[in-house]
Amino acid sequence: MDTHTYKTLFKYREWNDNGFRAIVENEIYIPSPKDFNDPFDCRISTRFLNQDEGFWKQFRAIWEKDQRLSQENLDHIIEEMKKDPLTAQEQIDGDLFRENDKYLGILCFSTEWDIIKLWSHYAAKHQGFCIGYDLDLLISLLSNPTHKKVKYTETHPEVTLELAYGDNHSELTDVISFHKSSSWEEEKEYRITTVIGMPGTLKSRVLNVPNEAITEITLGINCSRIHEEGIKSICAEKGIKLFKAKKVNFKFEVCRDEVKI
Repeated sequence: MDTHTYKTLFKYREWNDNGFRAIVENEIYIPSPKDFNDPFDCRISTRFLNQDEGFWKQFRAIWEKDQRLSQENLDHIIEEMKKDPLTAQEQIDGDLFRENDKYLGILCFSTEWDIIKLWSHYAAKHQGFCIGYDLDLLISLLSNPTHKKVKYTETHPEVTLELAYGDNHSELTDVISFHKSSSWEEEKEYRITTVIGMPGTLKSRVLNVPNEAITEITLGINCSRIHEEGIKSICAEKGIKLFKAKKVNFKFEVCRDEVKI
């Protein structure tokens, strides 16, 4: 877990059903990795393709120590895996990813409210809004949370056999859940992972937060007057600070003014 310096995390939203529930019902949906728009996200595993004899010797030693397989069964499994490593890789990855998709929940935020591209992509071309959440309060509401900034990298992370079959679960979570391609770096993402207690139910992935968990809302540059008045009314009722974004003259930047409510 990071010794974090962030008090507020930001979620860019558009004015649809999900955005409406986020500020009216105080709902946050906790997505599964399978819900992500990046097919590489959380799809990191141990590589069984093109491995040398040293790798298979180590793999055998791990399972011999585990003692759940007979020597005959272990010999057969390793022989089949070496014969067709691509199929073995697909089967192992499939089992791992399905399990993670079922029990893992990942809340994704940005550490900044003023990223122009995020306003364009996630807030309906600046017509939506950006919610600021109290990080410490969110953490206190979740089961076994791990939280930190996403690490962006040019190279694909490696899950070693020691890591995959060892006891260092925090490091394994870090590699799988907190690494992304450097092409996403501009999002400045901060994640909170949690364990889903009742997988398969929508209710288990909906987090209801108290009013004080929402510390601020910023309206997009192109937010309509109707939506602005609606959010203004909600903020007044719940005691949430409200801001309105605007373009900085002669710069590719946005700033904001506080809205009196």
